[in-house]
Amino acid sequence: MQREAFDCTISGKLIGNPEYPNTNYTININNGLQVLNYKGTLPLWRTDRVTLLGDINVFDEPKIAKFSKYYTYKYEIETLQKNGTLLNLDAYLPSTRLHNRSDTPFGFKIYLLNDINQQHRYLGHVVLMISFTYVIFSEGEAKKQQNNLVSFDNKTWHTSVTDIKLKSYINRKWTLPETYSNPIGTGTRFNLRIDADETHLKIIINNSTDYIYYVHRLPPWVINCITVYLRD
Repeated sequence: MQREAFDCTISGKLIGNPEYPNTNYTININNGLQVLNYKGTLPLWRTDRVTLLGDINVFDEPKIAKFSKYYTYKYEIETLQKNGTLLNLDAYLPSTRLHNRSDTPFGFKIYLLNDINQQHRYLGHVVLMISFTYVIFSEGEAKKQQNNLVSFDNKTWHTSVTDIKLKSYINRKWTLPETYSNPIGTGTRFNLRIDADETHLKIIINNSTDYIYYVHRLPPWVINCITVYLRD
């Protein structure tokens, strides 16, 4: 039997809601000579090794790409922490991110994670998720809202600041969200700090003394990773 050299590239694309993601895998052989597709439930970042089985000679060791592009910020916690400051984030939310120009919500989320470095429905736990959401409206639609004004492309658009939502994902189930007013507007710099004590996580925005308290669903020492996910 004649042996022929071939090249195989496997790529993946995240589909669906980031909280309940699936992955579309594309297997490309010899630059499109044959293309196969497969839908998986585990995310790309769970891939840490490749195994080849069969009568095959490998000319080049398989390489696994890094998937850090899916995060805007990721912090691995190396030591167990029962109390104190878990996160101290200085950031800027520019108004230029309001490029969707529709009533589709956008914003950012902060995840405090256990046993994972990205939220997934089958793996690990979300000790706390904090969601900041904004909506952009056209001039006509904005008449129905009380909004901030944003100008670009010689047009005026309006942004509505929605609430902050806090919840946890434990044993494959989300807790009921807790809702608070959102003091962070677009086009502004802000500071967000998360402190832990014996009973609560304390969210402090712009050094305000009006803290947001979140009762522990899991102890803070189980947190191994904090990620900030920005969605357009």
